Amino acid sequence: MGSVPINISAGNANLTVTANNSANTQRVTLNDSNGNPLYTFTGSGERAAIGNAAVANPGGLTATLEYSGDGGVTWNDSLTQAGGPYGIGSSGFYLIVGENGDDADYNDVVLQFGWKN
Repeated sequence: MGSVPINISAGNANLTVTANNSANTQRVTLNDSNGNPLYTFTGSGERAAIGNAAVANPGGLTATLEYSGDGGVTWNDSLTQAGGPYGIGSSGFYLIVGENGDDADYNDVVLQFGWKN
């Protein structure tokens, strides 16, 4: 299972997880620095929010993105890419996106961390 490091130094961040453009079920697990799960979000849909959380000190955490084509019986690692952190005005953003591999648009699941600078 591959994990994506969360490379931000924000003290607190709001996390929104969206299942964007896939018929497959998406699962996102946010793990602490020891690999223990802190949050797990599961769902599917078109631009459907599947989770929100206020995350304290997200730097050093990891995110695991997976998908299932059989309703959650078996899980496969998503291909991932990350971007940021980005500063826009007084706000900061960090994005992690997942791809099931059926195309190459990297929009099947999106994690967005946001915070105030």
